[in-house]
Amino acid sequence: MRKSLLKTLLIFSLFVLVFPLSTSHIQAQAPPDYSLSVNIIGNGVVTVNGSSPYEAGRKVIMTAYPSSGWEFTGWSGDLTGTANPDAIIMDDDKSVTCTFTEITGSICGHKWNDLDGDIEWDPGEPTLPGWEFILEDKDHNPIASTFTDSNGAFSFIDLPLGKYYVKETKQDGWKQTYPDGSDYWTVTLTEENPTRNNLKFGNIQIKATLIIEKKVEWGIDSQYVNHPIFEFTLGPQVVFYLGDGESEVFELESETYSISEKSGGWSTKVKIKGGGYDETIQGSHTEVTLEAGETVTVTFINRPPDFVIPEIPLGTILALLTMMTAFALTRKKIQP
Repeated sequence: MRKSLLKTLLIFSLFVLVFPLSTSHIQAQAPPDYSLSVNIIGNGVVTVNGSSPYEAGRKVIMTAYPSSGWEFTGWSGDLTGTANPDAIIMDDDKSVTCTFTEITGSICGHKWNDLDGDIEWDPGEPTLPGWEFILEDKDHNPIASTFTDSNGAFSFIDLPLGKYYVKETKQDGWKQTYPDGSDYWTVTLTEENPTRNNLKFGNIQIKATLIIEKKVEWGIDSQYVNHPIFEFTLGPQVVFYLGDGESEVFELESETYSISEKSGGWSTKVKIKGGGYDETIQGSHTEVTLEAGETVTVTFINRPPDFVIPEIPLGTILALLTMMTAFALTRKKIQP
């Protein structure tokens, strides 16, 4: 028994000599540190609690703050989703990308035919397709253009926030009625109101004015005591009646129109004036081409079948010529 105890003590002594019990040789291993890199796409900033590197297991809160006119749209990389703020656990080196997207807006509207010119889009008034619209920036510089579709609609999309002017391209023969008092709309797109959908433009077609009148030259000793009333036709469908000294006024679209008179054996000539016309033709039918805003007067001049030009005696003619000659000579003498 004593020999066994001595043997055990001897072995322990040798162990102590070979492996001294010193705390200087026993060191605890520290946990690793991990780095966090943050990348930004667009305009904005990201804040985190603490600073890289982080000890293992640390929970890092990440918050995205977009710049004015931009919005946060999501995280990618080692953190995904659209929660803001969001958290990531540092159990390894991490890389996170934050994406900001510029806020854009749109401007939309319609163009209609304001048939009655009352600046109201009334039921039954049609839209106007194929009409060009111009978008200008805050300094009135043109930056985009588009055309109304089959429903009279137009739109400008993906616009940065800011101030814009919207105007139509004028067309011959049309007059803008709306917006009232201005030929364009001013639109400001903001973060709170990035879309404007209700712009309206009204136009009315400018008419041409056609005046049709009738006159009678009676001559002398005519047997036609009563003033005749003749039938007139404008185009293929409009029929009306005029007597001596009467007229009709028509507001018409730009087009070529035929005009006829049933003169019943009376001779007829037609005088046309206005809108580039100044002519006289024989016959009871004519055509006139009207342009927007013009006024054209067509006068039908009738003579009865027994029209006689009064005869002037030769002596009267000679006397008139003598008087005219004497008057001319007198003026010449008194001129300085």
